[in-house]
Amino acid sequence: MKTFYDPKIVWPTVLEAIANGESLTTGLTRISPSPSYAWAKLQLRGDHALKEAYQQAVEDRADRLAEELMELADTPMPEGLDGPSKSAWVQQMRL
Repeated sequence: MKTFYDPKIVWPTVLEAIANGESLTTGLTRISPSPSYAWAKLQLRGDHALKEAYQQAVEDRADRLAEELMELADTPMPEGLDGPSKSAWVQQMRL
């Protein structure tokens, strides 16, 4: 049995997830049952306005990730760490 997905219901949820830092695949899992990646790509190819909205969500995701990186870079190292603890903290921040 083929499942019908209403784009007007699916895409607002998926685009919000993408703008908040998630991938298209992860955003699709927010719908139950989840549309396939192939379904999403077909929708994007066939709808110019949707494609523009998707591209905007991807740009928003990039901006959000850049802001998160800047926040991490500005995080001061906790005081009182010894040498190995400092190294471990730096490695954790890199992740």
